[in-house]
Amino acid sequence: MTMFLRLQVCQDYFGILLHQGKYVDDMLEKFGFKDVKIDLTPMVERPLLTSDLDGQSVDQTLYRSMIGSLMYLNGGPKLGLWYPKNREFDLYAFTDSNYGECYSKAEAEYVAASACCSLLVWMQYQLQDYGLNFLDTPIFCDNDVAI
Repeated sequence: MTMFLRLQVCQDYFGILLHQGKYVDDMLEKFGFKDVKIDLTPMVERPLLTSDLDGQSVDQTLYRSMIGSLMYLNGGPKLGLWYPKNREFDLYAFTDSNYGECYSKAEAEYVAASACCSLLVWMQYQLQDYGLNFLDTPIFCDNDVAI
């Protein structure tokens, strides 16, 4: 098996790697973003959005399809889960935030920590399927606001 629930499964003698590289590539190709220029911040933070009465109407079906596809993305094209064979390892979670669409830095850090926790729970259940128990995994948050 090489694909399972939008995850690529690569297994060899040393362990198992799960990632979504093919899913990301397929979504970029499907929506015509395969050759776009990457930008760290595609728009200003907290922009004042107003109606564009003279602009073109947006295809809502296409937009909803894009957003729906993003909902199944865990991590990114270069991220994955590596399960080594017959080795002991520790699991740690790290989170950092950008301001995104939040009203404050504190809210942004809370949203990032919440998303990290959600992904960590998913990872813990994945590891339990392999008989590995990591229910006491620490989460390290970059919470500058608390300082």
